[in-house]
Amino acid sequence: MKSRRFVLVWLMFLLSLAGSRQLQAQQPALAQQPGPYFVGEPVVVQVVLEGLKGSLEPVCRLSGEPPEGLTVVGPQVGKSSSSFLQSINGRVTRSETSSYRFSFSVTADRSGDFALGPFMVDVDGDELTAGSTRFTFEDLPADPDMEVSVSVPDRVLYVGQQVPVTIRWAYAGEMAEVQQLFSSLQIRSPLFDQFEFEDSASETRTQLALATARGTVAVDASVGRETREGQDYIVVTGKRTMTLDRAGEFQSIPVSCRTEKVTSWGRNLFGDRVPRAVSPVLAGGEPVSFSVRNIPTEDRPESFAGAVGTGYSIEVSANRTVVQVGDPISLDVTIRGSGNLQQVILPSLSADGGLDSTLFQLPAEEPAGTLSNNARQFKVTVRANEESVEQIPPLAFSWFDPEQQRFQTTRSDAIAMQVLPARVISAADVVGTISSAEKSSAGSDAGDSSNRTLSFSGANLAIQKDPAVLLAVAAATGSGWWKNGLIYVCGIAAVILAITWQRLSDRDPVEVERERRFRSIRQQLREAAGLSGADAARRTAEVLRQMLGECNAKQRRTADQLIADCETRIYDRSGAAEFDQAIMDAALRLAEEFE
Repeated sequence: MKSRRFVLVWLMFLLSLAGSRQLQAQQPALAQQPGPYFVGEPVVVQVVLEGLKGSLEPVCRLSGEPPEGLTVVGPQVGKSSSSFLQSINGRVTRSETSSYRFSFSVTADRSGDFALGPFMVDVDGDELTAGSTRFTFEDLPADPDMEVSVSVPDRVLYVGQQVPVTIRWAYAGEMAEVQQLFSSLQIRSPLFDQFEFEDSASETRTQLALATARGTVAVDASVGRETREGQDYIVVTGKRTMTLDRAGEFQSIPVSCRTEKVTSWGRNLFGDRVPRAVSPVLAGGEPVSFSVRNIPTEDRPESFAGAVGTGYSIEVSANRTVVQVGDPISLDVTIRGSGNLQQVILPSLSADGGLDSTLFQLPAEEPAGTLSNNARQFKVTVRANEESVEQIPPLAFSWFDPEQQRFQTTRSDAIAMQVLPARVISAADVVGTISSAEKSSAGSDAGDSSNRTLSFSGANLAIQKDPAVLLAVAAATGSGWWKNGLIYVCGIAAVILAITWQRLSDRDPVEVERERRFRSIRQQLREAAGLSGADAARRTAEVLRQMLGECNAKQRRTADQLIADCETRIYDRSGAAEFDQAIMDAALRLAEEFE
């Protein structure tokens, strides 16, 4: 009986797993935007997966390559979730399901019949098929009064380059009619979804509406007039900046626009002329073609870090130019130029004859830059290892110039430096010395003791045991009870002193020496406080450098800043910089913290 029950429970468990797996792997459905379909007009195809349980994240893709003449962009993923509570015999359970919509944008660059698919959905290792679909694309009906175009510079382009893209729309008609058409205008091209674009902040009221897979993008535009072959056109022109992030041949990318044209006019209650009926108007432009090359690898400078553009420059400044060996030197590096500054990184400081790693301690990590006022700024810290350093040498920065199709290198100005020797502190510098008077006193005492002698002639060294004799000796010396008490007190005090001395002797000699050293440092700071002007600043800086070896990171930053403040006053040529008492107070607080 038990074995049958076990088999029944096991079968129910297997069925529940199979049922849950079926719920987790629902069959996806395929849907598409209804026709008619026109060349250059994107068509939306969706793969819908509903009723997915758990936290699985499905992945959808097109199986194989799209047929020639079709461009497929996507998918854009949309997710919606729902949950419900169920109570059975007082037990409440919560179930949550998710639905996914994968949207693909399909654009044809020529008319004809096309088959696309199948679309595949991967759910936790299970590959499900959503099926295939077919399209019939027709050429756009030509409207002789409307024109649209997208143009890219007609020259060799390179990966990483930023290029201007011009979008132009024109219509031959009266201003009132043009305004009506422009209000519902949308310009489309797969180019807008194939690369990243940078658009400036809106500054005008006239904007071109561009339809992209991410939604409508508004681009600032200017309005003008043109006359061609006796026909007057109102022209609206907008510009975008395109960043080329990959190499390849991009050929015959279609361009189109769609709007609504008024077919009949009427008047409202106030007598104003208003549209009564409209019909869709489509127009196509010349397809866009261009090629993008990789940056050449030949003759690539060591200081090239991927920058592409024109007219780059590099500026370097140091927070101080008089330092001691090992002192931190903060460098501000600013890079300007016509290119994608957001992606500019700082090359190695030692590249192309920059900082010699044997003379300077260079940062181990790549600094993170910030973009400000059309410049990329970096902050790095270096240290001079030798007194022979006389300058921060020019730093090199290289980039690839796509217009001249070759690498360019610029350098910063050299910064003169004065590197002073680092003072090495020994125990003799901080341990107090014996004064000459103490030495002479000690010498005289030593001389006196060397001349003293002991004479045991006539001494009675026998041990006396007679109590009467012993008491008689005690009475003769005049010792009484108070003297006996004093002896006991002295004995106890001697024991206490011995214990204290033992504890002091057990202390770490390094810690004892450290306390003595910092007491000496604090005393030297007090003596420096009695000086004035540059002398006080110089002495304070010397004493602070004695503490750098035992500073933690926070204390070292404080000490470095105080040393820099002192040096500002030391090397002030005008002599107007008085030594600030606040610097001395901060130095004393730091010394007390160490002690």
